[in-house]
Amino acid sequence: MAKANQQVILGIDHEIFDEETDVAETFHVVRYVSLDLVNHNHTVAVDSYARQRTYERGGRAVGSQQFSLSGQLPRGVDLLDWVYQAIVAPVREGETDAYGQPATGNVFTGAKLVYAALPEQAAAE
Repeated sequence: MAKANQQVILGIDHEIFDEETDVAETFHVVRYVSLDLVNHNHTVAVDSYARQRTYERGGRAVGSQQFSLSGQLPRGVDLLDWVYQAIVAPVREGETDAYGQPATGNVFTGAKLVYAALPEQAAAE
């Protein structure tokens, strides 16, 4: 679970300027996750919105990016929390990618996570 037992990660707060649309995207949410539980290679699609409010009112995403994550999914952990934390995780000194090259991170490395209260129904269970 996220920060406290009554919170989950809602998205990522990080400004990115999309040169194709000429829009600043400031709020990002996971739209799609594909897990390869044998080889531990996972695919994640993240949709980007101009503002968090746009996402919350059901507006359209301005852009989307795809990421590859690797590693074994920990048991008993909220899948989306794990994905969000992996996307924003800092690159450790000396870390290498799957090909042995120095890890470089991604556009969200070090970004701030946005938390929300766990829905009442789920909190009661």
